[in-house]
Parts: sequence; C-alpha cells; structure tokens
Amino acid sequence: MKKSAIIIFIMVSILNAWEVTTHRAIDIEALKIAGEQNLKAFVDNMQISDEDYINEKFEGYSDNKVGGGITYFNYFKTNHSSDGMAEHNLTFDGNIRDYQDLIEAGTMLEDAVWPNAFSFNGRFLNHFYDPQQGGKGLRVGGFLCQSAVVWAKYGAGNAYSYTNAVNYFARGFTEVSLAERTKYQAKMFVSVGHIMHLINDMNVPAHTRSDPHAFHEPFEKYMRGGENGDKPIGFYVKGSTIAHGNYSSNAPSTYSQFDTYMTTEAEYTATHFVSEDTSSSLLSTSNEIHPNSNDVFRTDSQDLGDGVYKSYYISKENGRKLGIHIQSYMRETLAPLMYTGDLASTSVFDGDNSVLEDNAQELIPRAIANAAGFVNYFFRGRMKAEANPCGVTVTNDSDDSLVASPDVVTFGESGRINVYYDQGQDINTAERIKLTEFVLKKSLGKNKKVMIPFVITKEIFDSMPEKKLTLVYTGKIGNEAGVSVTV
Repeated sequence: MKKSAIIIFIMVSILNAWEVTTHRAIDIEALKIAGEQNLKAFVDNMQISDEDYINEKFEGYSDNKVGGGITYFNYFKTNHSSDGMAEHNLTFDGNIRDYQDLIEAGTMLEDAVWPNAFSFNGRFLNHFYDPQQGGKGLRVGGFLCQSAVVWAKYGAGNAYSYTNAVNYFARGFTEVSLAERTKYQAKMFVSVGHIMHLINDMNVPAHTRSDPHAFHEPFEKYMRGGENGDKPIGFYVKGSTIAHGNYSSNAPSTYSQFDTYMTTEAEYTATHFVSEDTSSSLLSTSNEIHPNSNDVFRTDSQDLGDGVYKSYYISKENGRKLGIHIQSYMRETLAPLMYTGDLASTSVFDGDNSVLEDNAQELIPRAIANAAGFVNYFFRGRMKAEANPCGVTVTNDSDDSLVASPDVVTFGESGRINVYYDQGQDINTAERIKLTEFVLKKSLGKNKKVMIPFVITKEIFDSMPEKKLTLVYTGKIGNEAGVSVTV
C-alpha cells in the first residue's frame, strides 16, 4: 500500500512539464506564426476556418460524472482534479469550437492522466528524452517509460501520435459521411496540439536530462508565473484577468523529418542547460556530460551574510547564467562542528531568479520557433487542381521556403491521388464517393504537374449537392508519410 501511495504522489507531481499554462502560451505564439503560413494555406484552401467542432468528443475518456464520453469543451468545464488539470484553472473565451481551439486543447490534454498508455500511469511519464543517455526515456522504479520521441511518433497506447495524426488527416477528407470526416478532422487538430506539447518539452532541461522533478522544477514553476511569479509567459488566473507574457520568437525551425524537431532541440537543451536536480554537472570534469566545469566559468563570490557566499556559473559559449554556486560555512545546531557546504543550483532561497530568466530568454523563443516549424512541416504538402476537358491537372504547389529543402515537399513515387465527389440531397447527408485513383509513376516535385484522366457523367454531376471535387494525396511527402488535400 505504501509503495502505491508513493508512486501516485510522484506521478501527479511530475505532471507539470512547462506547466500546462505555459505550453498553451508557447503554442498560441507558434500558431500566430504558422497560422499565416502552411496552416493558413490549408485552412483557406479547404474552407474550414469557420468549421464547428464543438460536439466532437475526447474519445476514450470515461467519467462517472458525465457518462461514457465528453466533448473537449466540457472536459475543461468539469472539475478533473484526479487528472491534475483542475489546479490550472484553464479557461477558453467561449466554446472550444474551431480548429485553433482544438489545437490548444490538445496542447493541454497531453498532460492529462487519461487516456494513457497503461492503466497505472499518465501520458506525462512519456515526456522525457535524454540524448546524453542514448535517447532513453524516464525510469520510474524498475520501469523504463517510452521516450518522448517514440511516444510522439508512434508510441504504444498514444492515440494522438504523429503516425495517427497523419491517418486522421487522410480520414478527415475521405470518410463516407460528413459526421465521420468532421470527427477525424477534430482528432487531427487535437493530435497536432498533443505533438506540439511534446516538442515544447524538448526545450525544458529537466525533460532532456532524465530529471523527474517531483516537486515542481524551479524553471517550470517560474515560467508559470502567476500572482507570486515574475514575468510569466504562461496564462494564470488572478481574479477574472488572464495575463500573458511577451517573448519574441526565432524564425520557424526547418528540418527534413519529424523526429528531428525533437532530437535536435533535445540535444541542444540537454548539453547547454541544467535542471535543478542535474545542476551538479556544472561541478563535473567529465566530458561524458555537458555542460560541465569546462563549459563554464564562475564569477567572483558575493557575501550574503551568515557565512553564505554566492557566485554564478556563466556559459563560455554565450555568456548566459547557467547556475548559482552556493558555498556555506555554518555551525550545525546539534553539534559544535564546522562544515563546508558546496553545491550548484538554478535558483536559491533568496529569490534570485536571474538564471531562470536567462534560460527563458533563449529557450522560450526556441520553443515557439520549433513548434511553429512543426506545424509548417505537418501541413507541408500543397496541391492545386485545375479542371480540363479530360480530367484534372494537379500541381505540387508546396512552399519549400517553409521547410528544410525542396525535397521535403516532393510527393513520392507510388503515392496515390484519390478523387472524390459528394453524392446526395444536401451536403450534410451526402456520401463521399471515390471517383478514381491515380498512382504516381514518378515523384512529383515542387511546381511539377500531373494529368489525372476521368469522366464525370451527367448522372454523377446531377447527384452532387456542391459541384466540386476533393483530391486527397496519401504517400510519402519528402522522407516520410504525409497527406495533402485540395478542392
């Protein structure tokens, strides 16, 4: 019984990565950028900016208070203290109804206890990736959790992985009924939010240095801010006011495949920053872990009084503060024995948050840029279709300036372009029917065209409530599976 109590306590304490509120703030800033780039192109092309997803459910969630299912919006309205979400006082302006609301919801739901991979843990246990330990995930007792990279891409039990998001993307435009298409579109957007959350965590030192930070890691707590915080980037509730900090962003990251949005940032964060419980590496002379004593220098000590002295560890690379050194010469209360305490920390009892602020000035812009870059990557494939007397001409209309190279937006050989029409009395009850399938005989690079031949009979034309076709590409886009849609 005691072991169970300890495990549950640790899990709930681990829950807060950047803190849910900070994740939300980072990803809202990221969506401001991507929302004017590939995401905007997708939303505008498919005319879904005003789509209403308010009735879509957080599938797999079961709650005795609400019955067998719950909408995303009602989930946040309901008190879910057992999920560790209630303490954040999460609010939305109005209902969770459009695509951006769903992405925000996914960003926050990634820290929910349920649904999860195994019955005894939460999703947050799979939010760790340590590149200096061979890319391992978090170890809890004798159990090694899935690494954040594995969990994000195709993790066991993760309904909101990258692999599933790509599948939902395709099904969101190919399912027979409008209700099913709407459901999968919602799941795609929510999945994008879940993945953005995991990408954010790669700019948190604790998550890239195998530090479970059981009592709230100082950096994450500081960035949450709030009534007792300093310069919060995150949302917090103070009466009826929701405040939001302001950190500028770098240009969106551009990588050639999904994994790299996580591994590259994790490598940088892990080797350039420390968390509270791994700050001892700043005292180490070993080159097997960074940053170490060879990567930093110490400032002159400040006398804080009572035999306590403070100095800072400064990065030789960029001059930022990485840690605080505390040296104390104090008399123990129960024995007349002098001792020397010598330790490294990221924040101290006297309220010195300057190290945390220095960390934030670099890591927050990187987190925003990396999340924005991922959204551009996910919606990287663009098509343009032009009708002709014999069918339709499809052009790869992707913007290669938003990705690592033109190859990343190339539609792969053997990829399929399916052409659909809707058949029925009106668009709400019509069924989506496949008209034809075209298999690419060679890759289709940016600005390249391909002709898809077909004939629409008068009978088919007359049965269409809207006189338009939907084209869906599935297959490789660049190095891995992707989807592109157009009308």
